Amino acid sequence: MPRKNNRFRAIFLLTGLIVVSYMIYKIGVSTILDNIRLTGWWFVPVIGIWVVVYLLNTLSWRTIIRDGQTPHVPFLRIFQMTVSGYAINYITPFVALGGEPYRILELRQYTGGAKASSAVILYSMMHIMSHFLFWATAAGFILLFESPSTTVICVVCGIIAVCAVSVGFFIKGYRNGLLMKSLRIAGKIPFLNRQVQQISEQTQEKIQNIDARIAELYTCRRKDFVKSLSLEYISRFVSSLEVYFIVMALGVSDFSYIDAVVAIAVTSLLANILFFAPLQMGTREGGFLLAFQGMMLASGLGVSVSLITRIRETFWILVGLLLMYRPRNKQVKPISQS
Repeated sequence: MPRKNNRFRAIFLLTGLIVVSYMIYKIGVSTILDNIRLTGWWFVPVIGIWVVVYLLNTLSWRTIIRDGQTPHVPFLRIFQMTVSGYAINYITPFVALGGEPYRILELRQYTGGAKASSAVILYSMMHIMSHFLFWATAAGFILLFESPSTTVICVVCGIIAVCAVSVGFFIKGYRNGLLMKSLRIAGKIPFLNRQVQQISEQTQEKIQNIDARIAELYTCRRKDFVKSLSLEYISRFVSSLEVYFIVMALGVSDFSYIDAVVAIAVTSLLANILFFAPLQMGTREGGFLLAFQGMMLASGLGVSVSLITRIRETFWILVGLLLMYRPRNKQVKPISQS
């Protein structure tokens, strides 16, 4: 298993370096340096706020992992897997899900295969559900604190309705498990039914085991469920400080923290709708432009903010990739891959 993991790490690292090099090339070294100078000392909190975000993400995931039966996983190890997993997600050209298989491969050394898979799936579901709650909250902020037109009000109300339905879907998934039902739905899709049925038959016992662990968090560990979701939800608001810091650095005074929350919500919503866009190229920039234009701010401000967030993202991708090759002081005791 360690050799297999090392091969995957090498593939992720090589892919990451290629993607980061491409991102730096597309942005331009001179543009990166100019924007860092433009941001000034504010660039430190822009980078540093993500330490807090990743710590909240780590605490959320650790809450899921620690079920009273799973062997102890060191906090710093979970932090490393969290940061590295997000780095891999950033460099995954489409869908941005490459970090999940990596987390499973790393976590299974401590917990075994079934527990690692369920913990990663549970955290991914928690992460996605927190986004829906965040988007609904930001939509409420638009209604309360902005001066939206009738068209915008209709769109915002539609977003709140979709978010409410989506949260309900996730709650149902937490109650009854999600994988088996998803496979049954996928089995009704033409040209996929045979392959899905074969997968279901071969892995039915493992899938049911994972589904049982997913349902256990909501039905038997409700406090842990609420704690994990709350930490993820709070992390969305902490990450909004990045935009607030950048705009302050650019000398714009009539910009509030609420505006930053709305800008991040609009940008992340657009990026998730257009999830198939490679490396979110154009979606983030378009999101910031749309948000700032809606606030009657200069379009150039949206361009500057998106560029600086790209630079921050590049920094943390490199950190995440380097953390994959941290020195190990002791070997992990092998766990039965149940």
